Amino acid sequence: MISQCLLGHEEIGEKYILVNDILSASNHYEALGVSGDSSCDEIRRAYIKFELLRLYELQEEIRSLSYFDVWRRIKLSITIAKVVIQIPLTINSAIKQEDKLVGKYQDEGGLLGLQIEYGLQKVVTMFESSESYASEWVNTP
Repeated sequence: MISQCLLGHEEIGEKYILVNDILSASNHYEALGVSGDSSCDEIRRAYIKFELLRLYELQEEIRSLSYFDVWRRIKLSITIAKVVIQIPLTINSAIKQEDKLVGKYQDEGGLLGLQIEYGLQKVVTMFESSESYASEWVNTP
């Protein structure tokens, strides 16, 4: 069960619901220490740990590929880049949400600022489209 404070922000709530589903279906759930009554901070920390574990698994997968498996290497490299960029965006959105709950309204952009946040979101969108393009090449016979 996701904490109610996360569901206030729709985008974050959807991400954490997805992460909760993934974590509950995996063996990492217990190792990360997330339970049904976890606080927002615990869930955020678990999400970041999950992303770091995902980076490690992607790195291991790319190491296991043949040098000649270029398209899979490109796809995994794009996925790694996307995950790396999403981590500061997740931290920034958590800081912004925490500021809203506490009542601080210093800067709408959070720690990163609006322009950098917007730029990183565009980079993630670009990586997602590149990732889908590379996936098409990987899946063609």
